[in-house]
Amino acid sequence: MTMYAPLSKTPSSRGFTLIELLVVIAIIAILVALLLPAVQQAREAARRTQCKNNLKQLGLALHNYHDTHSVFPPGNVVRSFHANNCMAGDRRTETPATHGAPWTVMILPYIDESALYNLINMGGAFIYSASTNLTNPSTRPNLQRSMPKFQCPSSELSRAGYPGNHYYGVSGGGAEQCEYGGYSNFNTGSLFLNSAINLKHLSDGTTNVFLIGEQSINSHPSNPDYTGILAGTAIAWGGTARGDNANAGIGCNMAGAQRSINSQVRQAVEGDHRWAVMTRTFGSVHIGGCHFLMADGSVHFMNENINLNIYQTLGIRDDGLPVGSFH
Repeated sequence: MTMYAPLSKTPSSRGFTLIELLVVIAIIAILVALLLPAVQQAREAARRTQCKNNLKQLGLALHNYHDTHSVFPPGNVVRSFHANNCMAGDRRTETPATHGAPWTVMILPYIDESALYNLINMGGAFIYSASTNLTNPSTRPNLQRSMPKFQCPSSELSRAGYPGNHYYGVSGGGAEQCEYGGYSNFNTGSLFLNSAINLKHLSDGTTNVFLIGEQSINSHPSNPDYTGILAGTAIAWGGTARGDNANAGIGCNMAGAQRSINSQVRQAVEGDHRWAVMTRTFGSVHIGGCHFLMADGSVHFMNENINLNIYQTLGIRDDGLPVGSFH
């Protein structure tokens, strides 16, 4: 008789209980919650570094332009002024072409964009807004294209097809030189209407004078026209001065250091005209301030709580006032 050994019992595999599964999911959720802000901060740090580098490259271009022409480029070329000799003349007719190129177009050969520069009719009329029809038909599409070199990657406005500019020339500081109907103009800075400023004019010292400031945030939240929030709008990176009638006109891609940094929302609530906000304020989506390029080529992040008098003084090229340690 054949004897068989008893079958051994194979231990059954044990799965997760519901409670254990919930605990694991909770742990994973906590880890994701802890890691996500760190990842976002790392990405923002990279974007902020790129924004700073954009300004450094623009600063290098401005100084190369200065080396070639012995002056910085004009903020906007304007071929006619209003009677006050401070505001741009009426741009509502192309003949003659009253409004010429802005500084952003002038420096194209110095930021490796010579091919684009050669496509632009420098003697023709230039647009001020991407949605404007006033310009030479052959030039207009070139001024409406997206130019990442003029955009802060942190900004919600930066996207494919966005034609705007986030780096404005500093045309002055403190009180504007003329104002009408919410239009503000400055000429005490480095880049303004028909400016021809060289390093010798910066008697306050190149380390103490703003050259370009960041304006990468919606400049008037309650009125999105021309800001880029709406598709097809934005002050074009190649935008020139705007003049509406015998009394009102502004420079584009320029602003004065007058109102405090990141005060756009407050000014909008106070009812300030959108053009006034755009031409006397700087700001960004970076927490706590925005970047400025100094005339010596260095880039500094300016705290939005900087003393207002010091901030305004930094926008003026030759007021002789001390600025102390503003870094």
